[in-house]
Parts: sequence; C-alpha cells; structure tokens
Amino acid sequence: NTCIACNQACLDHAFQQKIASCLVNPRACHEQELPIIPIAALKAPRKKVAVVGAGPSGLAAATTLAERGHEVHLFDAAAQIGGQFTMASRIPGKEEFRETLRYFARRIELTGVQLHLNRRVDADALLGFDEVLLATGVTPRDPRIKGQAEGQARGQVLTYIDVLRHKKPV
Repeated sequence: NTCIACNQACLDHAFQQKIASCLVNPRACHEQELPIIPIAALKAPRKKVAVVGAGPSGLAAATTLAERGHEVHLFDAAAQIGGQFTMASRIPGKEEFRETLRYFARRIELTGVQLHLNRRVDADALLGFDEVLLATGVTPRDPRIKGQAEGQARGQVLTYIDVLRHKKPV
C-alpha cells in the first residue's frame, strides 16, 4: 500500500519506542504475527462472505478474505469505493490518499472481490451468505460548540461533509 505521509503509527510510535505500524497497512511490522494464510493450507471450508462498506476497513477486509480464498462480495451505497477516506483525499495536501484508493481498486481486481456499488443492503439481501462483516464507517464528531445549531441553521457553520462532499463555499 502507498504511504499517505500521516506519520502517526510509524514515526509517532517509533519516537515513543513502540513497535511501528501503519494506518494504511496495519500488517506493517507485524507480518509474522498477522500472516495471511490461505484457507486451503488450513483445510478450512471456502465461505461466501458479504462485506458491507467499502471504506478503508471494508476494503482491507474484503481483499484479505478473498486473498485467503473466500468468495467475497463487497457492498457500498456510494458510487465509488473509499467512504470518508475519499472525502479526505479532497483536502489540499492530502491528495496522496487517492493512492490508497487506487491500491485497493487494483487489489479488488487481483483478488476477485465482487464489487456492488450504489447498493444498499438489508438483512434479507444478506441471507445467502455464510458470514457478514459490517464495516459501515465512522460517525462524524460533533464538537457541540455553543451556538453551533443556530449557526448551522443560518448556513454560517459548516461541517466537513458540507465543505468536502456538498462543496459549500467557505
């Protein structure tokens, strides 16, 4: 995976004398503890798995499950992969986030994950799967600033979703 230059789990951990890791590659520095073992080597059954949510966690889970040998279907209500990571890539100086999305798009192709975009799923749609993994993302933080609700009602206070997704002027 491509470095996004966040310096959080690598440099911050190293300076704190902790084992380094990576926000976009959690196996970094943990390859021995977190091996990807094909199900055939374990004599385990191949499963049909649904992953709901194509943000970074859902993408990583789906491609790893497929790499292990499972049949994986990845669902997302949006028209593209990435979830809020896609929004974050629009922030000036964060363009390198797009490389993580490019990486996962290629991994989906290479591992044979069946991608279902623009598709909301409910419990009935998931009945035919052996396993279901929910990776539906984060809830935006609400800072609860005094006057926030009134400011939002007047269009004077914007959320990052207003600015990045809905392109409201600042």
